[in-house]
Amino acid sequence: MEETKPEDMEDCKIEKHIDTSSSDKIDVGFQELADKKVSNMLQEVDLNKEDDEFGPVTKMDESVVKFCISTEDRLVPEGKESSTSIDHQNKDKAISLLDLAEIQPPEIPRVSSESNLISDPSNVAQTKGNKSNFLSFDSSTDSYQENARTSSSQSCPINEFESKFLEEQANLKRLLEESQNKCSELLEVVTKRDETIAMLHSTRALLEKEKASMKRELEIATKEKENAVIRYATVEKSVLDAKTAKEQAEKKMKDAAKEVEAANTRMKFAVSEKNRVTGLFDQKCQELRLSQREIERLRGDVSSLETKLKWNTTKLKTELENKTAADKKIEELTEELNKMKLSEISRAKEEVENEKALVTEKQFMEQQATLILLKHGNEEKEKRIEILTKKLSTATTDNTDLNTKVRNLSSENETLKSDTEKQKQEINDLQLQLDKEVIKVAELQSKVNDIESLQTQLTLAKDETARTKKELDSVNINYEELCQEVEKIRGKETELLQFNKELAERCVKLQNDCALLNSKLLAIELENNNIKKDKKYYDDIIEALEKDFATEKQQRADERVLMTKHISDRTKQAENLQKQLDLVTGDMQALKKKHSQTVKELTRETSQLRKKVEHLEAKLQTVNHSSVHVSSESENEKDLSKSDSVSINSDSESHQQNHPSAPNHDSSSSSNNINFGEPSKKTLIERILKLQHATARQAEKIDFLENHSATLVAELQKKSKLIQDYMLREQSGALASAKSDKNKAELSKYGGIMAAVYGGAAVKNTSNEITLELSLEINRKLQALLEDTILKNITLKENVDTLGLEVDALIKKLAGSK
Repeated sequence: MEETKPEDMEDCKIEKHIDTSSSDKIDVGFQELADKKVSNMLQEVDLNKEDDEFGPVTKMDESVVKFCISTEDRLVPEGKESSTSIDHQNKDKAISLLDLAEIQPPEIPRVSSESNLISDPSNVAQTKGNKSNFLSFDSSTDSYQENARTSSSQSCPINEFESKFLEEQANLKRLLEESQNKCSELLEVVTKRDETIAMLHSTRALLEKEKASMKRELEIATKEKENAVIRYATVEKSVLDAKTAKEQAEKKMKDAAKEVEAANTRMKFAVSEKNRVTGLFDQKCQELRLSQREIERLRGDVSSLETKLKWNTTKLKTELENKTAADKKIEELTEELNKMKLSEISRAKEEVENEKALVTEKQFMEQQATLILLKHGNEEKEKRIEILTKKLSTATTDNTDLNTKVRNLSSENETLKSDTEKQKQEINDLQLQLDKEVIKVAELQSKVNDIESLQTQLTLAKDETARTKKELDSVNINYEELCQEVEKIRGKETELLQFNKELAERCVKLQNDCALLNSKLLAIELENNNIKKDKKYYDDIIEALEKDFATEKQQRADERVLMTKHISDRTKQAENLQKQLDLVTGDMQALKKKHSQTVKELTRETSQLRKKVEHLEAKLQTVNHSSVHVSSESENEKDLSKSDSVSINSDSESHQQNHPSAPNHDSSSSSNNINFGEPSKKTLIERILKLQHATARQAEKIDFLENHSATLVAELQKKSKLIQDYMLREQSGALASAKSDKNKAELSKYGGIMAAVYGGAAVKNTSNEITLELSLEINRKLQALLEDTILKNITLKENVDTLGLEVDALIKKLAGSK
């Protein structure tokens, strides 16, 4: 249920009071008209005519009596009896006359609100006058009856009396017929008027009800429209937030995709590197295995060669021993042979010489026998010599073979030694290679571990991408839901616009109906030219209503001007706040630029100071080398160096800042600045300390400005929320001033605020009313303005957030540089 505003309650009360007062006045006016008509009719009737005591009563008299009774019944309040006995007598007489006549007079319509008749003092006075007229009429009828009685008692001829009576009766009948015709015409007119008035009242009540319902519907529609605009703005804001979130998510997704692609490329490169490294590792492992096998084979060969060498050395030793033994034996045998030959020759010579002395025959025979024996012995000896020669030849051959073998073995030994040395070198090289391969294997293992860590990172990145995809899907779903809500809101907006159009059409129709009814009323008023007083009364009522309407219109115009002034004040406040915010943002940007420039200058100065310090250290080293030469000069120039060190250093700094690319100047001025090494260091340290203090002060200023800007932003947001709530909850005309009435009066000349703003369409319009097209245009422009302000507020908020982030980054950079 929507709360009704106090203004609406006051409007309803005023309208009800106007309706009741106008209806009461209309009823009283018709009552006065009826009384006047009856008085005119009674004046027309000649009451001095004679009548019998039991004479006939005309329809006019009956209607007059009935009307008087009804008016008297209506005038007497409930619960009270008539104070005068005359009224009761008149009532009884009128009732007796009606009973005698036995004619039902036409009923005059009763006035709808009796309480209003009684409450109005003018109406009571009029009814009292009518009552006095009725009493005078009753007294005149009594006097007429008494005159008739007195006339009947007189002694007059009957024929004359009858003829006069018949003439008078005919005249009375004629007059009665005329009066009855007039009364019937008047009654018809009055009934028609009553019917039209009743119809007008009913139509007016219906129209007022429809107007109230239409007002309520219009208020509901405006509230719904405002709520829809606010919801549309909130939804647009949420859509923009969702878009920004989506863009951020897409950026994150793109960054994640780029990271994933980079990780994939790195992974591919790592996998290819791993494959290459594993291939190399496998090759190296195979080579290592082959080298190990070769080493083992070579070790086996070396061991076998060593065993062979040992065996060969032992064999060589044995063979050498055998050779020496054989040489000794050969020498011994040769010596023995030589000895034997010599001995045999000597023996043979001795035997020959001895046997010569013997018998030559015996000697000859014996010699022959000995020769045979010697031959046999020689043959045996030759055989033995041959055997020995053979043995010697075999021994020599063996010796030569052994010598060759020894030579071969020695060469083989040398080759084996060289081979062993080579193999040892190869083993050392292989050991080094093995160590290198082990190092490479360790490096490859570390690379494999890195690859595994990269794989884990890639899995984590994939999980993160999946999570970001899920978040993006959820953001897309939210965005679709928001789009659907926006479409629903747009549909509702179109429905509301359609409803607004229908309301406008209904208002136009109602205005046309009202215009038609007003034309009918004007036609009825033109038909009733005879009722001038009624017209004057209605004119007075209309003037009073117009005055009320003018006052009400003036009040509404004043309220409108108040609202415009209030809105203008609010807009001025908003503009001032916007200007303050712009100034703050400008100051922030200026400070940011200044701080960036100071940071750049500080970095440049620190680099220059470092270069100077290095240069001065080099100079100091040269000074330390040439301290003997400089000591005599430094004693003389000590006072000058103390007084001029700071100025020279400042001049050198400024000269170096102005001429950074001047190495010849540094080399040329090195001799001049030799004496000022220590003061320049002090000044440099002081300069660095000053710069650090300045950076600390600037960081404090930045912190203060950031906090101040944050507080200003918070206050702005609070004030904007308060202004929005205040503008939504503020009643029109709550903060009215004296000047606003004049402004409203001036604006009412131009047809209202919106008509004055939007081209003065109401000035061209003769009815001084805002048309449907103008209201729709105003609504469109206001909606566009509201959307623009909301977008500006959103962009301002984003700019303030980015400013805060940049200030944080600057503070972090300054803290890092410290």
